[in-house]
Amino acid sequence: MDGKKEAVDRQRRKAIKTGIGMAVSASALASCATDLPPTSPPTTPDPTVPDGSTTTPVPPTPTPDPVPRSGANRVRVPLSSLSATHPIINTYREAVRRMKALPPSDPRSWSRQAQIHNDHCPHGNWAFGPWHRAYLHFFEEICREVTGDEGFALPYWDWDNMPSIPAYLYQDVFDTRRTLLPGTTLSIGRVDYSNVDFITAFGRPGASGGIENIPHNFVHNQVGGQMRNPPTAAEDPIFWLHHAMVDRQFASWESRNRVPLDQFPELSNRVFQANFFDRDGDALSISVAESMALLNQGYRYNSLIGSVFARAFAAPRRMMISPIDEVLSEQVLQTQIAISTQAPTTVPVQETIDRNGGLRILVECPDWRATTDHQIAVSLKQAGQILETQKICFFGMLEMAMQCGDRSGHLLTFANIGTSSGDIAFDLQLEPLVGDTPASMTVGALRLEVLK
Repeated sequence: MDGKKEAVDRQRRKAIKTGIGMAVSASALASCATDLPPTSPPTTPDPTVPDGSTTTPVPPTPTPDPVPRSGANRVRVPLSSLSATHPIINTYREAVRRMKALPPSDPRSWSRQAQIHNDHCPHGNWAFGPWHRAYLHFFEEICREVTGDEGFALPYWDWDNMPSIPAYLYQDVFDTRRTLLPGTTLSIGRVDYSNVDFITAFGRPGASGGIENIPHNFVHNQVGGQMRNPPTAAEDPIFWLHHAMVDRQFASWESRNRVPLDQFPELSNRVFQANFFDRDGDALSISVAESMALLNQGYRYNSLIGSVFARAFAAPRRMMISPIDEVLSEQVLQTQIAISTQAPTTVPVQETIDRNGGLRILVECPDWRATTDHQIAVSLKQAGQILETQKICFFGMLEMAMQCGDRSGHLLTFANIGTSSGDIAFDLQLEPLVGDTPASMTVGALRLEVLK
């Protein structure tokens, strides 16, 4: 292909490959981009067929103009439905192999793509979901470019159905250092967030939402190895499949609720400036609103988390009337709390509670000088009885604190604690979880919000 035609093709791909996002000129990056070795595109299965052994793969129709197929034709399917030799796994394996073969100077290389997570990922706030959605989207684009399989979509690791990592993801280019050994299973609380308010699910500035906490953080911790450390997490190939499942949780919330971006312009107008790279190795910027719109334009899921999941695993929660819960009052209970495995720490509270209202608790992360990812349990007690216990894992938040000099925290929502309006006395009980969490530590401020 002569240079003039190649330049035209590059510009055409930039203009129409997604219709979303803003390409940023990066001549320095383009000058170091490496020509990819020739490849025969892996075959692409019908996404409605769970396993490649039950269908005859048909190679994609070649075309002189390398334009990706419509996002509606790209379906993310569960990892549990795929065998080691399924065409989707074959494409992913080949993509990992080819990206690892690229020099570190190429922004599409495996190491450079993993570095993006260390350099830009917003943990501990409401940009977490939109940022990772864009991260996965552009990673998928690079996978398609290096393999030639324009129909490829990442599978999602459905750990609610298959809490272990398949043996083949410990082999060949998928092999990496993990604490979770082949054949062992995750031990994780499962919850459906589709009926909670936007802030409880997504978070807000300085505080992560429920989806980031459980199961996202707990899966990172229990897989271990590179996955346990935010700077190296994306070097593990299971990272991308885990985050496809996390994005599926966000998508499930979106399918049942209106995303109120119009009420949060500081979020919707936020731009991830040159955080990502396209399939040609050029830097890209994308806003939160554009990232949220990628769902059902760039890809879709074969199924979403619905009422069956909620009935089976979720703690009872009230149905949401509005995508944003109204806060009646708020206060700082304590600015610093020492907790120990020797005995739970109890914080007494006296509050006026709205009938059938709820409480939202913000627990700031532990001392940022700590070197481990702490896990704690927070229980709501009334008249000496524990009404509900929720868990927190501070994965990724200590690094954010060290970089920014601020503490961020996790939001916990306790629903339906009041049977009538009026002053109610209750206790918040905090204690570290057993394991590699220190026997004692200090968490930051404990903030209380009373919800209508």
